Amino acid sequence: MHFAVQAGVSQEGKDESLALAVSERDIDLVRLLAQYGADVRTIEAEEVFWSRHPQIIRWFVDHGMDLETDFPIAKAFCNKHREFLGIYMGRRDRIPSARRQAAMALRYHDHARISTSRSNRGR
Repeated sequence: MHFAVQAGVSQEGKDESLALAVSERDIDLVRLLAQYGADVRTIEAEEVFWSRHPQIIRWFVDHGMDLETDFPIAKAFCNKHREFLGIYMGRRDRIPSARRQAAMALRYHDHARISTSRSNRGR
């Protein structure tokens, strides 16, 4: 793989390979591709969270994954990405909108719980 990455693969090819490495949950390949120039900013936060791989999630967060734009923290919690919870707890004070996004997710789940409770009473 080292040879293939060094052998003149286009930027687009590196970035597509990085997306594949995330979906395949291959942290070693993620690291290798980034080392050889794959652009980690081309991978959406939601795609990283769906890997459900704590090391991959942590790696992307440590390498500048945008946790502000489009409320990725709220989406992660709404989609029950428990793998992110420990990472969130360790970084929430450094992310300006972290607590607001967590509150958004709580409201989402509270609304869903209330709706389910009401629909069950009607049966």
